[in-house]
Amino acid sequence: MVQTILIIDDDITWIKRFTRYLESYRYAIESANTTDCAKDILEDFKINLILLDLCLYGDKITPEDELFWEYLHSKFPKLPVIASSAWQLDVEEAWRLWQNDLYGFVDFIDKNKLNLNSFRQRVESVLNAKQITKENESEIHYPKKMNKTPYYYDIFISYSHKNQDWVYTHLLKRLEREDFRICIDFRDFRIGAPLIKEMERAIIQSKKILLIFSPEYLSGEWTEFECVISQAIDPAARERRILPIMYRYCDLPLRISNLIYLDFTDQNNLEHQLNRLIATLKE
Repeated sequence: MVQTILIIDDDITWIKRFTRYLESYRYAIESANTTDCAKDILEDFKINLILLDLCLYGDKITPEDELFWEYLHSKFPKLPVIASSAWQLDVEEAWRLWQNDLYGFVDFIDKNKLNLNSFRQRVESVLNAKQITKENESEIHYPKKMNKTPYYYDIFISYSHKNQDWVYTHLLKRLEREDFRICIDFRDFRIGAPLIKEMERAIIQSKKILLIFSPEYLSGEWTEFECVISQAIDPAARERRILPIMYRYCDLPLRISNLIYLDFTDQNNLEHQLNRLIATLKE
């Protein structure tokens, strides 16, 4: 029996590429470049799988896509979906979207790293897979890297580049030895993206935010950080997401001054403070 795949993408080039490739493996293809068109197709045809381009705003799906997800969930709760995107959304972020009652979101492909052979295998595995539902979700065995945290990173480190030697050598390496997944600008910020947007993405996607305070940080990076912090962080600090670290003495900003900070100014007490930090991060 021929299985039908619905490709939803506003880029006709990608529709043609996916269509050409999937038709060569004898799948029937329907395509739509708007969600309204996709709804008409879903009402008129039996669809076995959806290949959906995710339109993202920062690290979130757009309101239009969110409404379409809700439509799929209510009308076709057992229909599997493979999401695609040219953004760097990976399986953990896909899991976070899937968690928000978007059942049916079972896989994700990165257009920037598309390997057509592995893509075909993923399509076949999704079509043949046991359908994920709220009832059988506990029976599904996910890859080890996939977890149910709403955050992609454990930690985002915000610091002054004038203090980078200490941050890289003493802080970053030590925390990574504890298997924390860390976001840091020189490695994880996307080339060509606006700095403020990348900072906002890092804050939203990180469970904890380490602020490395020093006079240099206050006169530079803090100004940029403060521009996005109010929109992304719980102002009452109930979740204790912001963890201030005093690397070199300075007056803490008013927004941070009511928080307990870790004092890293005494190198003789560094190991004790690192252990306190690690214990807090593991809570």
